[in-house]
Amino acid sequence: MPSKAKPSHNGNTLELPPHSVEAEEAVLGSALMYPEALDSLAFLESGHFYLLRHGWIYDALLAVRRRGAPVDIRAVAEELRARRQLDEVGGEAYLSYLPTTVPTALHAYVYGQIVYRAHVRRRLLGAANDIAALAQDGEQDLDAVIDQAQRLIFQFQAPGRQAVVRSFADVITDFWSSEYEADGEPERLIATPFADLNRLIFGLEPGDFVVVAAKPSMGKSAMLWQMATHAVEQGARVLFFNLEMSDRQMVRRTIAQDTGKSTADQRREAGRSDDAQRAEYVTWLTNWYESARDRLRNLYTVELTTVNAPRIAALCREQKRQYGLDAVFIDYLQLIDNSDLNARNRTRELEQTSQALLNLALELDAPVVTGAQLSRIGDNRPTLEALRWGGIEQPATKVIAIHSDNSAEDYENRGEEPPERLATDLIVLKHRNGPKSPPDVMVWWNRKRVRFENAV
Repeated sequence: MPSKAKPSHNGNTLELPPHSVEAEEAVLGSALMYPEALDSLAFLESGHFYLLRHGWIYDALLAVRRRGAPVDIRAVAEELRARRQLDEVGGEAYLSYLPTTVPTALHAYVYGQIVYRAHVRRRLLGAANDIAALAQDGEQDLDAVIDQAQRLIFQFQAPGRQAVVRSFADVITDFWSSEYEADGEPERLIATPFADLNRLIFGLEPGDFVVVAAKPSMGKSAMLWQMATHAVEQGARVLFFNLEMSDRQMVRRTIAQDTGKSTADQRREAGRSDDAQRAEYVTWLTNWYESARDRLRNLYTVELTTVNAPRIAALCREQKRQYGLDAVFIDYLQLIDNSDLNARNRTRELEQTSQALLNLALELDAPVVTGAQLSRIGDNRPTLEALRWGGIEQPATKVIAIHSDNSAEDYENRGEEPPERLATDLIVLKHRNGPKSPPDVMVWWNRKRVRFENAV
């Protein structure tokens, strides 16, 4: 049981940090009684104990065990004597007392959990004090304060991100468990809608920061939305930050992608004066609605005209806490507000925002995919240099560029009607864990359906 607060001399209650002396004694007594109990206490560290002397004794227990010597009262006492700590912990008499505090060592893990939870509660109190200090600091940007506060709390929800020294054999075991399911089949990554692209980049992986780069009017937003909906159809839980278009526009685009009925056709049919034709369109739209609503249930959108990186991170953490989160899409990078950054120029702003998104991907253990707009100037094929100049390339784990030698805009500039489908290349400009200079992936841009399609 956690220790209770004791009355002070003036009759008021003396507030003590959360702790349990009894549980700490039971942990140490269990280890002295049955040293194998330390195997179930691998999560526990000396710093987790409230009483300093208990932390010293635990450290001595581990040191004796690491040497391969028998773990008993005498050996632990000698270790503490060598460290000049034996008298301060209470001598051999206290070490002999500890095993008498616990009836059986079988519950060592339970005692250890009580000690660990009390430690976390003490840290939460410390974090609360830090958050209070942040809230009082009127000089800091509010979103930055919220981001720092969430980081202080989120660390307790994500112990996997803390530094832990582990046997590599355990690392291999974890890898095998996560990569392969019980039936021996590889665990599926989040695939893109394009088979040839998946073969090059292996899909979207946890911790990926993926940049989809293109000049204006090349289908960058459509590509991001198509990737997001495809991920949801695979069972992923997706959060889409829509910084360029309204949610209503995204619904019309989804109808076009799913059915081939362009946004212009949708408006035309919805506005028909003929009651029978209008009723036919409503029936058709109802069928689409019922199908899409069920199919895209795990796709969540955020419609914002102004948002910064800390706010994106805060919304993602909340989404993961409430509903789970497997992938994040942002349309697009240059629309993220950077006014809170103390950057000297635009390149530095984009570099800091890109690094923040990579950190977010690692924190969430989920891919973060964002669009990036390239300059209209020049007809040249996109290169990594353009993104490197903008400070975006370095943090990215994968960079995919959309390019067409004859875009719809090129046709219109020549006074020609563009064909319904345009040949387009997906160029893998960067893949940290992939082949160098991979071949381009040819896809079709379907103008009417506002989507890309596999070439085969």
